[in-house]
Amino acid sequence: STSGESDNLIAVAQKARDAGIGTVALLAKGGGRLASEVDLPVIIPTNSTARAQEMHMAIGHVVCELVDSVMAMDT
Repeated sequence: STSGESDNLIAVAQKARDAGIGTVALLAKGGGRLASEVDLPVIIPTNSTARAQEMHMAIGHVVCELVDSVMAMDT
């Protein structure tokens, strides 16, 4: 979420917390309300939606690469 203000994402983060599930959010523009609802807010320091989304995609690719690497070590 670039704004961190999406009511549906805030509700999901609250439900996850109530269920004992850890949460991470990719955010920007200061993190908004969602930043205080998750365990690990990753806030991109920009007010540009396009720049934030580019960084969110890059982070997603890195996470997928790390998961692939870990999964390959298990086989």
